[in-house]
Amino acid sequence: MKQLVLLLGLLSISFLGEAQDFKKYASLICDSIRTLKISDSDSLTDKQLDIQFKIIEDSLPQTIVNGQTEIKHRFDIFNYKLIRELIKICPDYKNRFFPRPLSSVVDFDSIFSYSQKDSLNELISNIKITKKIQIQVLEIDDLFPFDNFDNYSFKMLKDWHIGNNFSKGGVIVIFSKALRKIRISTTNVAQNYLTDSECQNIIDNIIVPNFNAGQYFQGIYNLLKEIEMKI
Repeated sequence: MKQLVLLLGLLSISFLGEAQDFKKYASLICDSIRTLKISDSDSLTDKQLDIQFKIIEDSLPQTIVNGQTEIKHRFDIFNYKLIRELIKICPDYKNRFFPRPLSSVVDFDSIFSYSQKDSLNELISNIKITKKIQIQVLEIDDLFPFDNFDNYSFKMLKDWHIGNNFSKGGVIVIFSKALRKIRISTTNVAQNYLTDSECQNIIDNIIVPNFNAGQYFQGIYNLLKEIEMKI
């Protein structure tokens, strides 16, 4: 599948995605796909992905980053921001979806250190194995292309198929330091183990006090431990 090829190809490059990089590449990709004359929408999407992958592969420098987790994290952020920029500037861009992250913790504002991301990913992995539930944590800097925080959360939960292959379903935790918002969304299966009321209690009693004190890592870590205890 073209999307998978794109993801694997980008991951093999290992890079640090600065803002000017993804904007530059989005512009290059948009200029290239504008010239395509293909009527079939699937073929057009595939061809656009070919162009997208080729431009990034030819342009991005090799960069060494701290560990496999950080490689995945940098890739997730760059790829997400690149597609978001393409949606903003390129009306001819047809591939309007955000690929599922390679890391269980994606942090746009870099509020977690390398070691903190490793700790959160390790805890999520342990919960996945022992509790048979999948958890995704996403810290965002901007709602675009969505206009509602709740819709954003449910859309990502569905598009990324979180929990589809787990007996107790899936949970996505989306929060924004900049927007001062957080949402815990669960699949229908996961609601049997973690109700909306319990999610709100976690936000009120764990997240809010920690976030108000600037303790973002501790808040998310304690949230995950509470979910682990309740499942």
